[in-house]
Amino acid sequence: MGGLGGIVMGLTWLGSGCTEVPCKDCGVGEQTDTGRLDSGTTPTTPTSPTTPTTTVPTGDTGPDTPGDTAVATDTGVTPAVPLAGFGTLSGACGELDDGEWLSTDPALFRNTLDLTGLTWDPAQMQLSPGGQQILAEGTLGGSSGESEALAFDVLYRCELAALVLSETHIVYLDAGGKKTDILTGIDGRNVGVSVTRSLTYVDPTERCGPVDPLATEELIVGKLQDLPLSEANASPKNPWERSLLSVIACDDAHADEVEAVWAAADPAVKGDALLVLTVTEGDDAFLYD
Repeated sequence: MGGLGGIVMGLTWLGSGCTEVPCKDCGVGEQTDTGRLDSGTTPTTPTSPTTPTTTVPTGDTGPDTPGDTAVATDTGVTPAVPLAGFGTLSGACGELDDGEWLSTDPALFRNTLDLTGLTWDPAQMQLSPGGQQILAEGTLGGSSGESEALAFDVLYRCELAALVLSETHIVYLDAGGKKTDILTGIDGRNVGVSVTRSLTYVDPTERCGPVDPLATEELIVGKLQDLPLSEANASPKNPWERSLLSVIACDDAHADEVEAVWAAADPAVKGDALLVLTVTEGDDAFLYD
């Protein structure tokens, strides 16, 4: 068992016939949030990778030196999952192990995060240390911080993921090229995580309208195609050997459509991607603002 995490959001404005996203954090000409895989925004490049603060060590805990490389190490610790945390997790959890790492086959895992009766207040330190660090360090743009932090938290609680680098500290060969959202360590391996939301925007009071199959296909296929481009664009200072797409779905209907798109996708598009599909329930409106 292993340890498992900006954001791309495909939205549909019902009744308008538009393909642009009617939201406050969308990129120009694309149905996505700014600051995720397909953002052209130049990230802030640190003088050296930051030391992760997650309780699961990542291996890069010594002082940063020129040429220092952000890497993950396997601690060998395998506590029962899911770990306690913000919301109730159920479904596929603790799934990543050598069956995935030693295979080049793609794989999808689905779980549910129930937030019923909870109030989102990041000041109350409700997430794992890594999730809190993602919130504190911010993203490359838009309002994707909450979704990225929750996506990482799911991976931390289910797959014991450690935060290696948050979005603003990942270094790339081409600052204008494809990017990912989070660099995590799982089972001693660096895994690049892209985070996206699946929902249908109707108006500010209804952000989870009827599913749009075409918009969902464009979103998921586009994100899968970007994964290897982002991986190839990573600097040798912070490489990763596997890419994972985390999809936060506003309800089961949207999650079902994501699964349908995944099943029908060309094997060449899926490659060796891992997809973690998380359906949120209850008081989750803050994730879809």
